[in-house]
Amino acid sequence: MNRKRTRRGLVALAGAAALIGGGISAGPAAAITDCRPYASEAEVLAETRPECRDTDIVSPALGSLLTRAQVEAASQLYAPFGFTAQWIWWAPETKISTGGKSWSYCGNTLGRADWNGPDGLCDDPAEGEVISDSLLDNYFSGNVELSVFGSDNAFIARMCGNFFPLTGNPQTYSPKLAGLKFEDGNQNGVQDPGESTVAGWEFAVERVSALYASQPAMPTQHVTTGADGKWELDIAAFGPGVYRVTEQSRTGWSPTTPESVEVTVDPGLGSGTLAVGSWGNTKVADVAKTSFAISSMPERFEVDEPGTVTVSGSLANLGPFSSTKVVDTVTLSGPSDCLITPARHDVTRQLAVGTPENFSVDFSVTCSKRSDHRFVAQDDLVPEAGVLDPDLSNNTATADATTEVFEEVDLEVEVAALDCTEREHNVMSSECVATLEISNHGPATAVTTLTNISFDVESDCTVVPATEDVEVVLDAHTTTVRSVTAVITCTASTRHTVRVSATLANAPSDPHAVDQDTATLQWLPNDTKPRSLPSSVNISKSGVLPFAILATAEFDPLADVDIDSLTYGVTGSEDSVIRCAPGGEDVNDDGLLDLVCHADTTATKITCTTTVLHLHGVLTSGEEFVSQDNVKVTGCRA
Repeated sequence: MNRKRTRRGLVALAGAAALIGGGISAGPAAAITDCRPYASEAEVLAETRPECRDTDIVSPALGSLLTRAQVEAASQLYAPFGFTAQWIWWAPETKISTGGKSWSYCGNTLGRADWNGPDGLCDDPAEGEVISDSLLDNYFSGNVELSVFGSDNAFIARMCGNFFPLTGNPQTYSPKLAGLKFEDGNQNGVQDPGESTVAGWEFAVERVSALYASQPAMPTQHVTTGADGKWELDIAAFGPGVYRVTEQSRTGWSPTTPESVEVTVDPGLGSGTLAVGSWGNTKVADVAKTSFAISSMPERFEVDEPGTVTVSGSLANLGPFSSTKVVDTVTLSGPSDCLITPARHDVTRQLAVGTPENFSVDFSVTCSKRSDHRFVAQDDLVPEAGVLDPDLSNNTATADATTEVFEEVDLEVEVAALDCTEREHNVMSSECVATLEISNHGPATAVTTLTNISFDVESDCTVVPATEDVEVVLDAHTTTVRSVTAVITCTASTRHTVRVSATLANAPSDPHAVDQDTATLQWLPNDTKPRSLPSSVNISKSGVLPFAILATAEFDPLADVDIDSLTYGVTGSEDSVIRCAPGGEDVNDDGLLDLVCHADTTATKITCTTTVLHLHGVLTSGEEFVSQDNVKVTGCRA
């Protein structure tokens, strides 16, 4: 038999239909009938008699099922019946039951012995090869399981290439690729619970390679995620092969998963959906602290009194993501003795690119100790969860400022006594002892004080030391007594005055308990019982006791002494002065008028043990003075 071996297209379905149902030669049918019925698919595959495989539309190798590639290569046999190459690509491999089903078979209108020819293909109408249909029940002895491409409704049997249905369109398949886009808040590349999907994201899908030569070229497809963050692409028309899916970049976002994924799409997917993968992205925004400072602080605080510290700055979103929520935390710290409220300011802000946001927050500060106090403000800027900040160095800023905390204190100094040894017999060399009472009346305690004592003498005299500093630490409500001795040397053989000044303040080492006080006291020369040396006082006799306040080259007692202020006696506080002569008298023959007064001897409270009498008073300038003179007491009984 001279058969053509090239595969040609089938005759039109109308021509083939005229042969169905009686137009096929009955000669070979008897031989085929002798092969039937088979008990299983495996029995058919093991069949070695050629005449028993003549009804195959596509005969496989002995003992083998048809591969999809073999069926696809013979797709021109199936296309006229609706079994397109596309259908062959995607029809799933499955098994069906033969019971009650019909299928196509290869018949021969010319009565040839081998209906489908020596090539095993029912593809040559010129040789009488024609596709018809019959009941599967005629082929098998019972209900058997059949390996097919397709389903109960439409299939191609893999043991012989016979198919169903012969007329009408078989079901179509719509295989899809699918993916998901999500916002990867923790940047771990996995969609964790609570991480949302992203709508409106575009992906490009390319077919890198095709499995079959018959597949058409595929232009790049573009898909976009829906409201649920998912995308799908129907690839029925493009066939199996290797596909590449690439997410399109978007300003303000950074990928946390590979941007491009390749996936192999196998044939037989049916109308299934192949999940290519999930793409994670995170927002990218460089949020920054562009300025930060302690903008306002009192020049000084007072202990236990609140003050306000203001911290201000400016925040910015440097992009690229357009608008980002941030939590801005501002804290203020200081020495441990300070109470700062609130402890922190936490403010949530929405930062848009190109729109800086200024802020200012206040802290109330109360400190319990005096000193220089350094305060440090810190600002920490944290973008919302799910935002990647590429530069964390500008998220934190610090600023510091130092101010003084002062504590109220009341310091007092008094020149309690000034005792000098100058007398009428030793006027050129003497000593003076100044006694100071230094007090801290609080409330500040442990205050380091510095008292400066200076001695002022008349122009012909020198004094050593002329000045002296006394430093002492005083607790609140305490007093200390300090004495300073000065040696005075004069060139003139006349009497002299001495003036002591004391200035008390907090020491430079304790600058935050600030107060100051001054005190002065003047020593004046006086002579008890003028023109009498020694100055004898007979206490056995009552009467008056004269004394003189002596003039010096720089002091006029007649003009400078407030006579009504004078007290005179053993302590100097006795109200014993009876009168003072208004005209003055030169009692020591130095050419200067002295102020002569008389005191009630009894009122001076002089006793047999008294050796010095003290005079106190006030100058017309308001300054206090003291004076002493030695006396010899007589009239005492043994």
